[in-house]
Amino acid sequence: MQHSEAIELRGVPTVALTTESFHDQVLGVRFGGGFFTQRIYSLPHPIAGTTNEQCAEYVRGNDPLTGRKIWDEIVEGLTVSDPDDQKTGVMEFARPESYGPDTEENLQDLLMEHHYTDFMPVILPTTSRINEMLKGTSANRYDVIGKMRATGYWPYREFTVEHVAACAVMAGCRTEYMPVCMAIASWKSAAGHTSTHSFGNIVVVNGPIRNFIGINYDVGAFSPYSQANMTIGRFWSMITRTQTEMGWDKLCHMGVTGNAMNMTNTLFGEHEEALPPGWNPFHVQRGFNATDSTITRFTGWDISHPDPSFEWSLGEQLPLVISKQASPSQNTTMLLSPDAVLRLWREDGFNSKEELVDYIKANVGMRNEEYATHYYEIQNFRLTSPEKRQPYLDDPDGLTYWCTPYIICVGGKTNQFFRMASVRPSSPTLIDEFM
Repeated sequence: MQHSEAIELRGVPTVALTTESFHDQVLGVRFGGGFFTQRIYSLPHPIAGTTNEQCAEYVRGNDPLTGRKIWDEIVEGLTVSDPDDQKTGVMEFARPESYGPDTEENLQDLLMEHHYTDFMPVILPTTSRINEMLKGTSANRYDVIGKMRATGYWPYREFTVEHVAACAVMAGCRTEYMPVCMAIASWKSAAGHTSTHSFGNIVVVNGPIRNFIGINYDVGAFSPYSQANMTIGRFWSMITRTQTEMGWDKLCHMGVTGNAMNMTNTLFGEHEEALPPGWNPFHVQRGFNATDSTITRFTGWDISHPDPSFEWSLGEQLPLVISKQASPSQNTTMLLSPDAVLRLWREDGFNSKEELVDYIKANVGMRNEEYATHYYEIQNFRLTSPEKRQPYLDDPDGLTYWCTPYIICVGGKTNQFFRMASVRPSSPTLIDEFM
């Protein structure tokens, strides 16, 4: 779509072709970016996995949405003017700054009707509740704290500290959670994802604020057993839905199945107190002081639960597990319980997270022949030219190393289990700046 528009802006008539499943999304890109001159026509779905001959038949056939010959639409789109050609501007989403007064039931229904919620009941953000939440930060309520957009071709929407407070109220946060919510709001990153991959997030909190506001990093850290974990994670989804129009699900969210992680974004703390000597918390690894409080978003696919053996080295098992359950298109974050960390330190001799990462990097490989053929073909990241494939095929039994994992200690001291998340971190954000 954006390539067609770039050519159109240079005075060359173009049309954009999409498949019928993405027609509404492409219209959203058209109007969201102000691409009013762009003509859009539809092909049958899917395109991925079809042969050249099938694609040719699609183009010679009918538009599945209009019933017209696709070639006729293309010719008309390139040669016939349209009143929309003179339009300019961008999509705007006008709405009032407040709603009501009305009954609580009616206001709850209104929020759901506009998709301003996660379809669970919310705490209504009354003026008194917002004022109470604002006591959790020294920032001015009218200051712009951040901006978000639902997809890369829609306009950003700025929001203020007051908007953050309103969303924190809706999510069920306590006043003392406000600095963490402010840090999340500063990311300029929506909690939802437009990809068909059904991406999800995890969010990791480090530093003293974990204990100050009751972030769970112990037994059941991923479960609904902590108000801080659940409501702060929910806040990110709430501000996404109210400030980015992500609630327009069929325009902005295209995940085939969606992801349960989108509900509360799997927020938890790192169990720093369980780290042995030499094993630094994640934020210290990234250059912060141990006394700093930070929050980090990790984005990717899902969390899995390998079942380790207690009869042989856990360190030797980790590369095997990653090789079987991850792939080069994914990132790997190991979520190790305190007992698993202790075992890796005491029995396997890993004196730091960095030593463990280096060991995994050196032992997670894929045969060159598989990497250059089956993997790339399955993932549609094809090495199309023989020149790119040949170096791998010249040494088919050699290994391509692709894994650089991240290590987080989390959970209780009840067993030596661990989880594996196919997610990658951003840079940590300092929460202390929002106190």
